[in-house]
Amino acid sequence: MYYREYFFYLKERLPEKCYEVLKECYKTQKNDIENNFKLLQSSISQVETIDILLPIQNTYYHMNYEILLREELISRHSSKENCYKLDRFGIYLLHYLNE
Repeated sequence: MYYREYFFYLKERLPEKCYEVLKECYKTQKNDIENNFKLLQSSISQVETIDILLPIQNTYYHMNYEILLREELISRHSSKENCYKLDRFGIYLLHYLNE
């Protein structure tokens, strides 16, 4: 499938620390991520998904989050300062890499 190949390619391009942020998110919120994936897969129009917040840790540089933003895997949370949430592509990436 094209999507799976794209996400494996994208994972290889990401710096390891960026992927660690996403792996930590998947470990702690796997059920919500998989539920959002199912909602996105079965929807024809815009669908409301659960906000999945990324862990903000001092060991991760701010640039790691900026790279994830640039790749459109995460987005800034609108109501919380210095907080990020998984975007649609981030949900797809984590689903396909962990199935």
